[in-house]
Amino acid sequence: MENQAQKPTLKFTTRMLLVFFFMFVGLLIASAVAIVLTRVPGGSGKGMTLVVQVLQNAVAFFLPAVLCAWFFTRRPWHDLRYDVAPTWQAILVVVLMYCVSIPAMNYLVHWNAHISLPDSMSALEQSLRHYEDLAQQATDGLLRGNSLAMMIAMVLVVGVVTAVGEETFFRGSLLGLCIDRPMNRHLAILGVGVLFSAFHLQFFGFVPRMLLGMWLGYLMVWTRSLWVPIIAHALNNSMVVIFYYLDEHTAMQLDAFNLIGVPARGHFPVDALCSAVAVILLFVYASRLLQRQR
Repeated sequence: MENQAQKPTLKFTTRMLLVFFFMFVGLLIASAVAIVLTRVPGGSGKGMTLVVQVLQNAVAFFLPAVLCAWFFTRRPWHDLRYDVAPTWQAILVVVLMYCVSIPAMNYLVHWNAHISLPDSMSALEQSLRHYEDLAQQATDGLLRGNSLAMMIAMVLVVGVVTAVGEETFFRGSLLGLCIDRPMNRHLAILGVGVLFSAFHLQFFGFVPRMLLGMWLGYLMVWTRSLWVPIIAHALNNSMVVIFYYLDEHTAMQLDAFNLIGVPARGHFPVDALCSAVAVILLFVYASRLLQRQR
């Protein structure tokens, strides 16, 4: 009787539509509150920006995923894979993958950022680049000129809170719904990775973010723990914040770091190729190691 009580009562498509519906409702609520908050005295500061980001992640990502999971099965923490602790091997794999992938990802980011659309789509390309330039200016304004305390606050919000919110929604809810039904897991991971990248609305950074989303998806599928992709996502975001801070307060140069793996014009990307080979080897090893631990 217990197994029968836990059987799905809603179809897969209905569940997915409900998750997206509540996410869009959450986005509308978060956007409305953000508009009100930014109009109060001092509402345009970095502190208020962090408050808005916390609100958006909580209302648009975390809560819709948790509430839908509770409504579907009454077991939200289990269905979202919060009930499985990460192993030290999984955390080590996450850190190693981040380190060895830097040259390859830098090369991919550089390639994607310099894609040129056909002449017939030049107006679209100009519009896309304009909006991405505005987004980059907003990022620079948020992450530059920070004290140590503000940098730590940025790590907690941009790194940790964003990772928890987005991973709960994209990997815990969307990917979780996909792999709980008989469908190809690789296609599910690819599909959610595409949605994850598309949601950020950055065409000239689409491919690297899609691959990141797929890596996070494989981590969740292999370990059955949402904490592992959360750690990987938080590491990726937090290092961006930390590198911005170090660029301004130490001898480290962010531009030089971002060019690791990007060859001079006309040269072969040897570093990026070696990095890509290392990523593939580590990916295969991780798939075997982490799935054996389940």
